[in-house]
Amino acid sequence: MIFVNPKSSKAKNRLANSMQGDSRMEVEQINDTHVFAVSKTGEYSCWIMHKNDPHFDYLYQLPEFHND
Repeated sequence: MIFVNPKSSKAKNRLANSMQGDSRMEVEQINDTHVFAVSKTGEYSCWIMHKNDPHFDYLYQLPEFHND
C-alpha cells in the first residue's frame, strides 16, 4: 500500500472525487521507473513515476515492528 499526495489540480480532483478523499492506494505493479496503483475505492488507477511525477508523490506504508 502507498499513500499519495496530489501535486496537480487534476490529481487533487481525482483524490477528492474518484478516490473519495482517501489517499491510500494498492500497488499492483512496480518497474524501474513507475508504480501502478489502484485506489481503495477501485474507481481510479494510474502509473506514478518514482521521481518527479507531475501529478502525485507517494510514500510506501512502513511495516509495523513489534518488540516482543
